Amino acid sequence: MSITWGERPNSLSKSSTGFTRGYVLTGTSDKDVAYALSVGYSAMLSGGYYRSNITCDKKGPDFWHVDVAYGPWDKADPVIKVEYPENSWSFDTTGKTIHIDHGLAAATSYVPSGGTATDHKMAIGVQDDGRCEGTDIVAHALKWTENHQLLLANYGWSYAQQLSTCTGKVNSQIFRGCAAGTVLFQGASGGPSTKNPLYMDLTYNFEFSPYYTNVVVGDITVSTKPGWYYAWTRFEKAEDGASYKETQKPIQVDVIKVYDTVDFAVLGIGTT
Repeated sequence: MSITWGERPNSLSKSSTGFTRGYVLTGTSDKDVAYALSVGYSAMLSGGYYRSNITCDKKGPDFWHVDVAYGPWDKADPVIKVEYPENSWSFDTTGKTIHIDHGLAAATSYVPSGGTATDHKMAIGVQDDGRCEGTDIVAHALKWTENHQLLLANYGWSYAQQLSTCTGKVNSQIFRGCAAGTVLFQGASGGPSTKNPLYMDLTYNFEFSPYYTNVVVGDITVSTKPGWYYAWTRFEKAEDGASYKETQKPIQVDVIKVYDTVDFAVLGIGTT
């Protein structure tokens, strides 16, 4: 059953110190997962009030009523803020090295006077034995880590197992402003805090890969290559009509899904 989240009709309940909104969550039977999803889907700030409490009431198989309370800032409330230190993040745009077998545009070729250049269709390092050696280049990269402190009572060992099932998957919904399919969750590490035994200290690792459109490979145009899909090129031996020499010609580009997807709201650290 897929995960769904929506506000219950006429669920708004006001009080002198704030208000409570009611939601319906479906798609999980585990209370820890339901809580993590509720943290991920509900807003931290609403109507000038801060989220102060979340309760999950199971109404049936994979069906929950979730009530999210909002009120004034309360330093003692773990849903709003832990006592030490605040959540943090860092990023790294150091380029990563990738191997490519074709360039982005037609090559400028130089041959002896009177000779005829062979058109390799943007393939790189074509050898007489048919090999296409390619080359290594520095490519776009964006990695980041997030450090969160979560209440141990709600995020225990079962949450660690949940993180394990999400590792090596990409976002099925928008996450941190990045389109679905572009963010890879590379796993998390952590454990009980050494400063406050009520909390867990966790570090989450993510990497971004953009969508590419209208990529030219030889005589082929790849209309779209989603973020974490894998693209590979098949070559075949062909004779160049101008130089009458054998070369390697791209005849097919396959763009294939290699990672499963998951809604990162299940991580319980928010999605915006």
